[in-house]
Amino acid sequence: MKIRRDKTALRRAELSRPLRLALESQLLTEGLTVFDFGCGHGSDVRLLRGLGFDVAGWDPAHAPHAPRASAALVNLGFVVNVIEDPVERAEALVDAWNLAEKVLLVSARLVTDVDEIRGEGYCDGVVTRCGTFQKFFRQDELRNWVEGVLELPAIPLAPGVLAVFRSAEERERFIASRFRSRLSAPRIPISAALYAQHEALLAPLVSFYTDRGRLPSVEELATAAEVLAVFGSLPRAFAVVRRATGADAWERIAAQRGEELLLYVADAQFNRRPRFSDLAPELRGDIRAFHGTYAKAQEEALAMLQQLGDQDLLDAMIRSCKIGKQTPQALYVHASALERLPTLLRLYVACARGLVGEVEGANVLKLHRLRPQVSFLSYPEFDDIAHPRLAFSAIVNLDEARASFKDYGGARNPPVLHRKEEFITDDHPLHARFARLTVSEERAGLLGTSRHIGNELEWNRWVAESGYVIAGHSLRRRKGGGPPGTPPRPQ
Repeated sequence: MKIRRDKTALRRAELSRPLRLALESQLLTEGLTVFDFGCGHGSDVRLLRGLGFDVAGWDPAHAPHAPRASAALVNLGFVVNVIEDPVERAEALVDAWNLAEKVLLVSARLVTDVDEIRGEGYCDGVVTRCGTFQKFFRQDELRNWVEGVLELPAIPLAPGVLAVFRSAEERERFIASRFRSRLSAPRIPISAALYAQHEALLAPLVSFYTDRGRLPSVEELATAAEVLAVFGSLPRAFAVVRRATGADAWERIAAQRGEELLLYVADAQFNRRPRFSDLAPELRGDIRAFHGTYAKAQEEALAMLQQLGDQDLLDAMIRSCKIGKQTPQALYVHASALERLPTLLRLYVACARGLVGEVEGANVLKLHRLRPQVSFLSYPEFDDIAHPRLAFSAIVNLDEARASFKDYGGARNPPVLHRKEEFITDDHPLHARFARLTVSEERAGLLGTSRHIGNELEWNRWVAESGYVIAGHSLRRRKGGGPPGTPPRPQ
């Protein structure tokens, strides 16, 4: 059977998903070289050059004479799934890895990318009607295969997209960055004369503490010699900053960074177990500052993971959570409120995310109470539409380390949301608007019957039959409409 690999290449007007994710996650930054292994028609090469990157590509069908060149980032984008020979597939992965100086991106199509796998069975995949081969992976299968061939950890960036790092330090630095929220240093009052006199000199110290929640060592601060010459020690220099701003804000920053560090260590124990020497130098410094030793940090992290394994405790913590929407089976929380959840619940989400990476567009999280499961739900119109439609879901089962995905984009009757204010925090800028709509719908009697509100068709019919229309986030009487729960009068 002749397989037409050349026919699988696509012409794109925008970056492919793996490279777009690399940009968004800052794996691909200014100055890094890129090589596209299996570049097809070269769309990504042209687009990245247009963004100012030094990029080259090679493809066995469309650019066979182009040289294979090493680069900081190598992209093996949707290549392994079109190779029908398992041995050659593994060889392609190894060849691409040998060119990667810093990181290799590996992406493949998943079983859940298609509603129905059509074609004639061949090897471990199918041959389509146009003669191309496709191997559809499960998320865990793809990760296990990459790790088995390269004998290195593969970090999920998103469903179907993995990153393999040349340096363990860079890998752990990247993973830890996912737990770090953006914080601002406290404002310095004009009256703080000593600080004002040395503001430029103290700025790097302020920035370091804001970023790490601790004081740097002399080796970690480029301006340490100048600071020591003026203040005698780094603690004395920072004491000037604390007096100028007040201690409370810095204690909050330290507490948050300490929590984020513990989340990272716990996630590492769940998804992989890096050695202390694998950690980036700044992470080693963090662990010494917050925990004394790596062993103590791991002890605390493992204790948290053991709590996570107690489903009754997890259930009780979810039920007592004051943030999010409670249902008999789960807690629903908007992604903007994630950092406000208790640490154990943040770890619950982090462990699930560690198995699938970032689920694009997932802005609502469902924390299951009765089973170790987290769902990542995408409602693209959450802010703009009164009752947004579910577009995509990723359900991660932590017990089985398995994920399932479902695309609702073409669904005739997708699920819709109600009471959106319950998903967000009280200080969210849209909370009042969402709450006013809920009050109006409750007064109109629209939310009293669950069978009418779960899916789009039933909800729209119920609103119309009750004599109402929804414009933006306002409920209005429809002209000629009858009382709630009765059909509208004839027009």
